[in-house]
Amino acid sequence: MTVDASGVDSWTATVSVTSCTTGGGSPAETIPKSRLAYWSGPATAKTGTGTATPGQGTPAQAQSLSTPARRSACSQVPQSPL
Repeated sequence: MTVDASGVDSWTATVSVTSCTTGGGSPAETIPKSRLAYWSGPATAKTGTGTATPGQGTPAQAQSLSTPARRSACSQVPQSPL
């Protein structure tokens, strides 16, 4: 969460991943993160004022999880006070 000089706060949720393993974690039981992608989808619910923005609103906007870059899952910026 960040708060600007006027006292308005905003936030961004991020996502990251490690390789997925099952059983003994052998190569045959592991899905490397280079094979994974993420998309947040549209917001399903919201309370309060402000604008919620999905990180990736559609499957076409899915992002590879192969690099350690931060990816936005969702962010919110409240309405400015009148």
